[in-house]
This record gives sequence, structure tokens and C-alpha cells, in this order.
Amino acid sequence: MATKPRDTVLQNLDERLGRVEQFLPALATRGEVGRAVGDEAARTDRLFDELIAAIRAEDEQARRHVDEVAEALGADIRAGAECSLGLQKRVSALETRHARDVTALDGRLTPIERQRRGRLR
Repeated sequence: MATKPRDTVLQNLDERLGRVEQFLPALATRGEVGRAVGDEAARTDRLFDELIAAIRAEDEQARRHVDEVAEALGADIRAGAECSLGLQKRVSALETRHARDVTALDGRLTPIERQRRGRLR
């Protein structure tokens, strides 16, 4: 009777092994896995190199654009400064003229004020 359970166990093992053997041809070998990983690593390296090249190209383009904007901004600032200087000169001339006119009016107003004070007394 001891042989019967042993035969059952062996038969079960044989069936299970048969099922495992059905899947073995579909599984990759160590060499196949190594080649697939190597191929994927090479693909990743190529993509990384392409990404670095694209980033460098964008960096160069951005630098050129910033240089152009800075140059244009500098020209605008110079033009604004020149305009401001011209306006400052005109304002200074107007202040000088205004001060001269006020002095002239003050000189004309002072005698009139004296006459009026003299009448009020």
C-alpha cells in the first residue's frame, strides 16, 4: 500500500512537470535576455544622445535670442537716455526763462505795490 501513494505523487509530479515543459520553449534564454537588455541599453543611449543634442541646440538658440533682445533693449535705453537729456536741456532753458520773467515781473510789481501802500495810508 505504500507504493500507491508514491505512485500518485510521482504521477502528480510528472503532470506538473509536463505543464512546466509546455511553457519552457516560450521563455527567453539567458543569452536572449542579455541581448535584449543590450539592445535596449544601446537604444536608450542613442535617445539620450539625441536629447542632449536637442537641448544644446535649444540652448544655443535661446542664447542668440537673448543676445538679440539685449541688444535691442540697449538701443532703446540709449535712445530713451538721449531723449531724456534733450528734454532736461529744454526744461532747464524754460526754468531760466521763467526765472528771468518772474524777476522782470517782480521789478514791475514792486513800484505798483508801493503806490498802493502809499494811497492806503
